[in-house]
Amino acid sequence: MLLGIDVGGTFTDAVLLDNGAVTVKSKGEAQVLAQAKVPTTHEDVLQCLLGALDAVLPQVEHAAKRLERVVISSTIVTNALTEHKLDPVFLAVITGPGMNIQGHVPVTPYYLSGYVDHRGKITAQIDWTKHRDLLNKQGSGICAVSGKFAVRDPQLEFQAEHELTKCGYKKVFLGSELSGELNFVRRTNSAYFAAQVYTLFQKFSQRITRALTERGIAAPVHILKADGGTLPLEVALEQPVEAVFTGPAASVLGIEALAAPNVNSISLDVGGTTTDIAFWEQGLPLMAKRGAVINGYPTAVRSFHMRSIGIGGDSRIHKLPDGSYQVGPEREGPAAAVGGVAPTLSDALIVAGFVSFGDPVRSKQALSSLGGQPEQEAPKIVASACRTIQATIEEMLEEWAKQPVYTVDDVIKGTEFVPARLIGVGGGALGLIKA
Repeated sequence: MLLGIDVGGTFTDAVLLDNGAVTVKSKGEAQVLAQAKVPTTHEDVLQCLLGALDAVLPQVEHAAKRLERVVISSTIVTNALTEHKLDPVFLAVITGPGMNIQGHVPVTPYYLSGYVDHRGKITAQIDWTKHRDLLNKQGSGICAVSGKFAVRDPQLEFQAEHELTKCGYKKVFLGSELSGELNFVRRTNSAYFAAQVYTLFQKFSQRITRALTERGIAAPVHILKADGGTLPLEVALEQPVEAVFTGPAASVLGIEALAAPNVNSISLDVGGTTTDIAFWEQGLPLMAKRGAVINGYPTAVRSFHMRSIGIGGDSRIHKLPDGSYQVGPEREGPAAAVGGVAPTLSDALIVAGFVSFGDPVRSKQALSSLGGQPEQEAPKIVASACRTIQATIEEMLEEWAKQPVYTVDDVIKGTEFVPARLIGVGGGALGLIKA
């Protein structure tokens, strides 16, 4: 028996499967034995994990002892990056001569001397006398180091890791250990984001382990990856950047299982915090040919061709000085229609007539706090959200069209992706897809 847990930005879901045991009833297909849904408690993820487990495990006799594997997908890391809730971390790079990566990485990096050439030969050692400012500074927390051509000889990265550890950094992520690709910028960004999300992911993992242990579950725990595969939890802790886009990957796998489109399609998984966008061709999700893009920066993380943007049903609305609106990226609770205190996209969808749930009067009152007539402002708010999603889709289409041509079929048919269908899943999709 298998246990799947999805910790989303709004809800946490748990599902028990029979692992595809061949019976007359199931004919070899995995059957859902039990399922449960509880609100995600951001202030204490353990609370919602325990809530989901306590709701699903009693539905099947001796479930905890019968489990063979637990698989976790979560938008916790993705949402934290999308909402810019994580503090910057220290990044050191070993670029050698003739390369300036400023603007291609999320922060201003610290440039170390030394150089490894394209053959993997160290042509210049790090001159530590030039970096006394770094060695004399007491560091803390997590940091990242990445060197050009370090995948062919990582010795300079190892030296930098040793010195930074002596300075007080608790953990140092190395670009050469996160990817074997030669693309230096993608490796560097992978190392940086791994360092940035490590503390959050470590706490999340500890809470997962504790929650399962308290329920008598000893089965191995795996984390869903951005490409639909899984990693053992202990391995994922060494490569936490792989935990990015696990929530979006789960939605892609769900669509593939339940409603795989037979024409070129774009799917929108509209949750409470984010909207995850993916491309489909001949019933299969397209893979990013070079790696995932996180907050506009390319990485070496193998992934579906997808983006996650900070627009969801519970995204807060901001009125800008020019009278226009910005939706998200932060989420500050549920829609006013169901008891929230701040105006959200869901409230605008309710007032604009795209969806109907909760108390529409409360939605109008929440929108009134922004100024103007709610009935007139709601369509503008929805249109603003749609423009942001549309702009992201156009960026993804342009990015796909610029991919290198690899096959004869690409030469004959071209690489342009022309979508014929829009698919919506998730709690906020019913209203947003109409819009």
